[in-house]
Amino acid sequence: MILQEQIRNDDYKQIFKFAPSAIIEIDDSGCILNYNLSAESLLSQITEEIPNTNLIDIASSESREKISGIISHLLKSKLEEFTGLEAEFESHDLSILTLLLRFSVIESAPEDEKRIFVTLEDISKYKEDQQYYRRYFEEIQITRDDLEVRTSELAMLNEKLRQSEIELEKMNKNKDRFFSIISHDLRSPFNSLLGLTRWMMEDFDSFSKEEIKESVTNLYQVSEGLFHLLEDLLDWSRIQFNRIDFQPEVFNLHNVITRVLTSLKPVAIEKNINVVNLVSKNCTINADQHMIQAIIRNLVNNSIKFTPHFGLIKITAGFDLEDLIILVEDTGVGMTSRTLQNLFKLESKTTTKGTEGESGTGLGLLICREFVEKHNGKIWATSELEKGSKFFIRIPLEPKAN
Repeated sequence: MILQEQIRNDDYKQIFKFAPSAIIEIDDSGCILNYNLSAESLLSQITEEIPNTNLIDIASSESREKISGIISHLLKSKLEEFTGLEAEFESHDLSILTLLLRFSVIESAPEDEKRIFVTLEDISKYKEDQQYYRRYFEEIQITRDDLEVRTSELAMLNEKLRQSEIELEKMNKNKDRFFSIISHDLRSPFNSLLGLTRWMMEDFDSFSKEEIKESVTNLYQVSEGLFHLLEDLLDWSRIQFNRIDFQPEVFNLHNVITRVLTSLKPVAIEKNINVVNLVSKNCTINADQHMIQAIIRNLVNNSIKFTPHFGLIKITAGFDLEDLIILVEDTGVGMTSRTLQNLFKLESKTTTKGTEGESGTGLGLLICREFVEKHNGKIWATSELEKGSKFFIRIPLEPKAN
């Protein structure tokens, strides 16, 4: 019986010695009591004297406390094994070995002494591969993030390019309209002015008083039309080159409208049109006075142009929550729905002759739109043929430059 037990123990020792896995036996302090050939091959990379070497001492500082804690926990508890502690050890060539430690507790009879066995598995290559792939995926993520950023930047550049193309197209249309006005609309009144003054200069001595009065009246009308056209051209060019400043101030709206109507009175009288300022004498507004004056002048002038003799034009104003709404209403010839849609568009030439053949450039309404938008406001119109037109202007009570 004793012989059989001896043979069995020898067998166990042989199995332990030649096991393919690295196995060591340690005491409760971590000191190595026994080890097999695989463990010797592995531990020889870390320490030259394996017997009585303490496993805890040769581990890295970060791993020592973990190993010590597991040993203490296994001895105090009823657990027989603990699987999967990664610990780092420094080899002779100063490289780091990462070992996976698996702890097992065996109670040996008859003293019921607890023996601690530890299997060691070198997972350094696995950890290196893991770090490599982690860095690889991080680089991929960085590359993808960089690609997304560059894609976003490219989209922004494309949008800026698209906006630049739109602005360029708009500038070309403005240029075409500008040169069209200079070549045609500005030349025509100058030709009339030159022809009229030449005729007066050559035949003045033969004129009667009535003919002189008629000629001077015609001269005045041509000059006035030319003056308004030059005003519009000046405002339009300043708008296009952003050379017009938004300068809000508090002023009396009734007084400004009265001044505008006074300057347009001769034109209205010529057609027997009654222009009425129904805005309250106490109405004040915080806005750019020059722009508001130009808006009213252009709208009233437009109404006079398309209102027949003995017509009526009314200017009113009222408050709506945080805005002031100005209304210019006439009893003119009205407009079609198609004309209304294109009324404030640069690309659509909506100019037509007035009731007395008055010509225009279409700049006036475009200037009105630009000036209203400078106030962050809104302009629109309603109309029916033979039923007159209504032009609405909504201006915020507090200045909000656009």
